[in-house]
Amino acid sequence: MNLRLTSIQRFSTYDGPGIRTTLFLKGCQIRCPWCANPENLNYEIQPYVSENGTPMVFGKDYEIQEVLEICLRDKDYYSDEGGVTASGGEALLQYEALGELFKRLKDNGISCGIETSLYAPKRAVEVVAPYLDFAYVDIKILDKRRAKYCLNADIDVYKSNVDYFFEMVGNKKITTRIPIVPGITDDESCLNLCVEFLAEYKPAKCEIFSVHNLGKAKYRSLGLPYAEFKKADGDMLERIRDRLLTSGVPVSINT
Repeated sequence: MNLRLTSIQRFSTYDGPGIRTTLFLKGCQIRCPWCANPENLNYEIQPYVSENGTPMVFGKDYEIQEVLEICLRDKDYYSDEGGVTASGGEALLQYEALGELFKRLKDNGISCGIETSLYAPKRAVEVVAPYLDFAYVDIKILDKRRAKYCLNADIDVYKSNVDYFFEMVGNKKITTRIPIVPGITDDESCLNLCVEFLAEYKPAKCEIFSVHNLGKAKYRSLGLPYAEFKKADGDMLERIRDRLLTSGVPVSINT
């Protein structure tokens, strides 16, 4: 059983508490037009040519034991808070292999976390959730029609998994993340749905952030169309933060 990854980022301080190793898993069922990691959308291994003309590929298959050994190299640096975070793409789509990796990591005393959109089979939640010490859960678009139009996503899948995920992991281990995209996720109807979500599920905290254009070169290398998005300014982020705070959940701006 293998994990298909595009990269293994050691000594990360952005993907959970402490020093972490972040695994970027290939494959995603939805298509966020602002995605910064287009190389992780398609599960297939993708050849491309770098900007200096070197033939390369996005994606490599690793045996679970191989990934485990890479993660354990930095065990002394993880201390009490650090560990391993699975990201993507949608990490839950490779749930069988990921669940086995997390089991072995936990057997070695390593903290496990995930960044997820929750667009995955319900079985994936059942397999992976028991090993999680924390999770980042995306709140992208909660309106059914807009989610289908903008993300090609079925919001009913998300809502079903949210219920199950929060029940299995526990709300105090979960941080929600909301991308702020002017003209798409910043209007009053979107924010009202987010406030209702936060008030109902009561995650430990919520982070909001402005999308960026740092993935542009990767779109070009893959021959994919790229959509430019206006960046949310500080005033907009503060206004949205204040609106979301009415849910009773702590909200911060992630810069």
